[in-house]
Amino acid sequence: MEETALLNGRPWPHLYSETPSITEPTPPSSKPSQEEYLKTLAHAIGHGHAFRKHVLESAEFPNISTPEQFTDHLFEVLTHPTLSGPCTNGFMYWQETSSTIVIENYKSKSQDRGTAYHCGIDGYTKLVPTQKNTRKKSPPLLKTVETVEVVTEGHLKTLAQAIGHGHAFTKHVMENGEFPHISTPDQFTDHLLEVLSHPTLSGPCTNGYMYWQESSSTIVIENYKSKSQDRGTAYYCTIEGFHRLSPTLKGKKSILPRIQTDQPFKKSSLTTLLAAIESL
Repeated sequence: MEETALLNGRPWPHLYSETPSITEPTPPSSKPSQEEYLKTLAHAIGHGHAFRKHVLESAEFPNISTPEQFTDHLFEVLTHPTLSGPCTNGFMYWQETSSTIVIENYKSKSQDRGTAYHCGIDGYTKLVPTQKNTRKKSPPLLKTVETVEVVTEGHLKTLAQAIGHGHAFTKHVMENGEFPHISTPDQFTDHLLEVLSHPTLSGPCTNGYMYWQESSSTIVIENYKSKSQDRGTAYYCTIEGFHRLSPTLKGKKSILPRIQTDQPFKKSSLTTLLAAIESL
């Protein structure tokens, strides 16, 4: 049985032909190494439209000025990616240090064989395939912060920074006083990073993903569709509030009453809860 060449656990697409070349005869059993394959891919993309569009026109790589330099850079990304995985019609490699993504297009009919451009972690996650037959294409749902394939420490830091210095600080810290021990955006950012890194519960919600920490009663919501710099929100929240945001309860009336008390930010005991229900 003929051995199938694999790259990152997947078959190599048309790496060699069973018919030897007339000009350069090659035995059918001779197969390029992984390094050789990645070199040819980097050369094809580095000398293609990606160089003209993303290096010369968009200036996404100010330290690169020639196709050869771009090729060397792409080869470094291909051989040392932070994340890699399948995408629509191909496979992608992303490197966090250079914020570069390289996409190999299996169905490409051009000599480029794919593309490469400046890309953050958010851009990478949006390209991860979702379930088939869904009407709306949405970014992948992050299961837990331990899912290294999707979530990185850098992503959580930038998310905490964006929310901690956004409208959530003004509204929930300064105006509502939900976090008495916090007085500056930097303190709020540190608090949110702690919640994002060590959530008690986490899961998908409408248009995004949420992280909830029991010890601080804090919820952080990342909004995938947010067009503002905040990228989401954060506020004081109990376990009931977390459950209300769960998609499993969508379209259903919550069995938990929304009770307003004089001290809304303190956990109520069962006695206080029952008394509040009787007063409704």
